[in-house]
Amino acid sequence: MPRLRRTEFPTFPYATPYAIQIELMRRVYDAAERSKTLGVFESPTGTGKTLSVLVGALSWVDDRRKARLRGEKLDDEDEDDAAGTKPSDTNEPDWLREYDTKRRKTDADEVERRRGARRAELRARAKAAETRVTLKTNAEKRLREKIESTSTTQRAIDPHTAEENEFLVDAYDSGAEGAREDLRALLRDDEEEDDDEDDFSRDEDEALRPAQQIILCSRTHSQLTQVIGELRSTVFGGKVAKAEEQVAAAAIAGRAQLCVNPAVKNLGSAARINERCLEMSKSKTTAKDKAVKACPFLSKRRRALLELKEAALAKPMDIEDLAKLGTTRKACPYYAARSALPEADLVLMPYASLLHADTRESLGVKLENAVVIFDEAHNLVDAVYNSYGASVSLEQVRDVLDMLTTYVDRFETRLSASNLRYLKVLTNLTRAFVNVLQKEIAEVKKSAPEKRLTSLNDFLFECGQDTVNMFSLRRYLKESKVAHKIASYGERIRAGHDASWGGDWDGVGQVKIEAVGGSKFAVAPDPNANPRVSAVHALTSLIDALASADTDGRIIVERDESGTSASVRFILLDAASRFKRVVQQARSVILVGGTLAPIPELVSQLFPELNAATSKTVESSAHALKMFSCGHIIPRDNLLPLAVPVGPTGVSLDFTHGARSNVALIDELGRIVLNASRIAPGGACVFFPSFKYADDVYERWTKSGALASISAVKDVYREPREASALEQCLRDYAVSVRGDGAVTAGKPRGAVLLCVVGGKLSEGINFKDELGRLVIMVGLPFANIADAELKARMDHLDAGVGNQGRGRAYYEALCMRGVNQSIGRAIRHVGDYACILLCDQRWGACGTSASRTKAAKALPDWIEQRLVVPERNFGEIQMRLAQFFKARTRQS
Repeated sequence: MPRLRRTEFPTFPYATPYAIQIELMRRVYDAAERSKTLGVFESPTGTGKTLSVLVGALSWVDDRRKARLRGEKLDDEDEDDAAGTKPSDTNEPDWLREYDTKRRKTDADEVERRRGARRAELRARAKAAETRVTLKTNAEKRLREKIESTSTTQRAIDPHTAEENEFLVDAYDSGAEGAREDLRALLRDDEEEDDDEDDFSRDEDEALRPAQQIILCSRTHSQLTQVIGELRSTVFGGKVAKAEEQVAAAAIAGRAQLCVNPAVKNLGSAARINERCLEMSKSKTTAKDKAVKACPFLSKRRRALLELKEAALAKPMDIEDLAKLGTTRKACPYYAARSALPEADLVLMPYASLLHADTRESLGVKLENAVVIFDEAHNLVDAVYNSYGASVSLEQVRDVLDMLTTYVDRFETRLSASNLRYLKVLTNLTRAFVNVLQKEIAEVKKSAPEKRLTSLNDFLFECGQDTVNMFSLRRYLKESKVAHKIASYGERIRAGHDASWGGDWDGVGQVKIEAVGGSKFAVAPDPNANPRVSAVHALTSLIDALASADTDGRIIVERDESGTSASVRFILLDAASRFKRVVQQARSVILVGGTLAPIPELVSQLFPELNAATSKTVESSAHALKMFSCGHIIPRDNLLPLAVPVGPTGVSLDFTHGARSNVALIDELGRIVLNASRIAPGGACVFFPSFKYADDVYERWTKSGALASISAVKDVYREPREASALEQCLRDYAVSVRGDGAVTAGKPRGAVLLCVVGGKLSEGINFKDELGRLVIMVGLPFANIADAELKARMDHLDAGVGNQGRGRAYYEALCMRGVNQSIGRAIRHVGDYACILLCDQRWGACGTSASRTKAAKALPDWIEQRLVVPERNFGEIQMRLAQFFKARTRQS
């Protein structure tokens, strides 16, 4: 059957898209249409990447809908076709083919009619609910004002009569009492129409659910919020009133992000929030003798939950919008979002929620026939590693052992033989972990290494637990949910509620009841008082990891710097072994990013069976790999990348690990920053390989006077290690660059910001326009090759026939990905301009501009093509720098 194709995209919200935007939309469209395609598409930040991806993917969804209405047979509609067991249409008579087309068209018309009616109903009900809630809120406000205004004003309390107050009758006013009763009736309005069903979703015809879902993932919720903003600018997001094209979108997040119950969200850790939510969601009563009541945002809120779900589907909302609406309507945004997921055409979620199989399953995310798009995909390999990593400390396993022992002692006579058997295995395993980690601390006196690497099997043998069936134990923990019960009971013991507890699992101890916004919520204990809940889940995650194949990962046992504590950590070695589950289930998988280079290494990490080193298109028996890297929309002259192999006094810039502490080299770097700061306007971002080296350089510049010289030209700021101080640092930097601070010759002085590759400022922060006119990269940020985790991954990649060199390629790719992310902070839109100084002789020696070094070839194409290597000395660099900014000043 013919494939759908599209070369023009009239739904793009701007009149004339750039050629590279059209090409990216076409690539995304084709990858979605061709089942089992793996797309890897690089489009620099500032080129409208996210908007192009959305329009390309949603145009495909819309075209598939229209093709069904025409009666066309699509590749996902006939299982016999997919299996290759049905005869070709060419062998069928014309009348039969015409009948099939007519039948498909009739069926599609009916589905589209019902689906359209459903979407129209959603929008109408959402609007009606909004009106009703507004009226109800206003009425509630008026009643509260009436109560307040008609209540007797309290007199000042005489300290001599205070002890008699308990005998004083409460102030009474008939008007106020009537208002109170009206208010109580108003607040009961939603509850009276509810029932006790768990499932608050309407029973919808399965045929009304979207035939295809687009699942778009990014690293952070803030990035997904930006996606929602882009969606709203298109017809698919409702900008133009074309109901048949508007999509239903669902933003998925965890309880920690979406919970609006103060008693739960203030618990602090995600583990405790999850535990409390699960307990409160199971409770069906609000009786006063319950340790924890049912959640007032979930229990008996069926109508409000339905309305919140429908509002989420009626128009695109990010998680902040959803949480605000949930608060207003007193309904749980987390469960409303989960309920909306099956009906959504577009699902937005963070990497972690999709990559981990158990999390994906718990959310109800279905990958079958879905197109999965990973935005900002340069982080994807690390995200897979992090999703399946696990770590537990000595303090945590001690806590778990204590909770296990207490739990078994209390319930031994009430537990089944099977439960007792597994709990005994779990207790012995936990005790073995405690013994190993205690022994590790004792080794500090023998000058043993702080970190050691071992295989999974060897670690279990060391613990004396090599006969334990980890697969069976993992299944028991998952199916019995005993970890949840142990954690709940352990916290109840700490909260002092055990004496009166009779075996009811509906909650964790509470301290008091506090009125919040007219409703009562259980107020939790101090979130810092008990970290034991997270300890149980940390151990469960480690056991889950220990059930992996021995070749999939390694165990790292390490002591802290003080030598007083130790931990055991599982690291995943093979990202592809976990990512392939996504690839196998999804219709297509598309990786998109502003800076994916070096792309071949990214592909080899996630799709090792496909060799991307020599071709833009790779076919295998199961999948087709399509790669595309586009240029930038900025004029060629708006970016000047310069290799800087030598400094102003002729010192060679050798920032290799063994040479970079040379005082003469650090002083030369100071002269480079000073000279460049005198020429470049606005802000300059200097990226160092590590925080330690940045500290060493800063200390030397302070002693040598270089810092004072630079500060005389521009204000100098340093990236803080603490995330809490980052916002203030950026605010101060922006003030110095844009004005409101000291000025020189009537203009803002500008500023120099000392940053670190891999830090908060090297990714996700936009230094557009004057905030980033100059970027200076100091050396190449290679990781410590002796690090146990890095070495284990490199050795794993090198293992096997024909794999020699893969470990080194991975090591170099880590470095270059950090470089590319950092230097990409500056150019953010079509009119932006900046200069990049690559300070290291490894970028190219003077006079070698005709050839490209290995590092230069790993740059994104649009930067590498512009790279200039000086013919003679630093004077040439300084001249080019001055000419560049002089030309840009004339243009502006």
